[in-house]
Amino acid sequence: MFFERHVQNIIELTVPGTTDPTELNEALQMSAKVVRKLDIRQLLPPVEKEPKPLPIDKDSDDESDSEEEEEQDHFEFEPVLKALPHVEELHVTYSVRDCGMNFEWNTFLFKANDCLKLAKTVAACHTLRVLRLYRSKVDDQKARVLIGYLLNHPTLEELDLSCNIIGDKGARAVGMFLNNRSRLVRLNLMDNNIRATGALAIAHGLVKSTTLEILNLRLNHLSDEGGQAIARGLLKNQKLREANLSSNELGDSTASMLAQALMTNTTIRTLDLSSNKLGADGGRQLRECMETNTTITHIDLRLTDCGQESEYCISLALHRNREAARDAAIREREARLPPQREALDPQEAHRYVLPPDLVY
Repeated sequence: MFFERHVQNIIELTVPGTTDPTELNEALQMSAKVVRKLDIRQLLPPVEKEPKPLPIDKDSDDESDSEEEEEQDHFEFEPVLKALPHVEELHVTYSVRDCGMNFEWNTFLFKANDCLKLAKTVAACHTLRVLRLYRSKVDDQKARVLIGYLLNHPTLEELDLSCNIIGDKGARAVGMFLNNRSRLVRLNLMDNNIRATGALAIAHGLVKSTTLEILNLRLNHLSDEGGQAIARGLLKNQKLREANLSSNELGDSTASMLAQALMTNTTIRTLDLSSNKLGADGGRQLRECMETNTTITHIDLRLTDCGQESEYCISLALHRNREAARDAAIREREARLPPQREALDPQEAHRYVLPPDLVY
């Protein structure tokens, strides 16, 4: 833990092109065998170069206008991940904390070149299991570039792109990622700009995926069309355990399709539908499906206007399923235990009396 925090602090305080890399190189050399996780909560931008003085000659003025200034990028992770052969988790936020009066929007920019370098670095790191790139203004183009390099990643199990500005084009890339030979288990796209078209692509990938277990689409704009697409994906998917669709402008049409999915789906355990206007009709259909569903144990229906009666009946069905799941877990645990010989309590051993047929 100490070495991880030490490397993180050095990276977070490094100014590209200005800070001497000697301290970081020494820290990487000492901690190469123990660092498993990096949680980078800020990346300082490079120092802006002073503007060049205006030329006097007109000819030189024209030439200077045609020249393009090279943009400096944020910190490069390639040498860091190469020096850490056992790293499994990488959490990165391209922002600056506590900037105070020196606030400028360009300090929060995740540039295209930053995205390309990070994607190549992550694709080459075959020990990485978790990648979190959140609150970094990742848009559709950058999401497509990043996922394009991750399509055949052999070990990546969790991808977190929450709190960005990914839209439908980026969601289509995510759907293609789920369709491919990925080993993704957890996908978090919370608080983006995904709408119905992007939800259709994700639902198509959901049908094809055989590994995804947790999906978070909270705080998007799926609407009823996108919600119904996700529900149709649940009809055929037999791996997903948790789905979060809260705050997505869903209505009773989505509730109806979800009720049909829950009648046949036997793997989903947790479903969050809070802050959607499902209405009384949606609540009634969910209540009817819960009469036959015996596997789902948690449904969040806060702020859905489902009606008190429907919520009460659904809560009773969920309690029934939780008790059944608990009893099944106890029986399974007892079945795995080795058989034990019956032994007398030491306090009762002196009271033991031989059977009459054994008394001479």
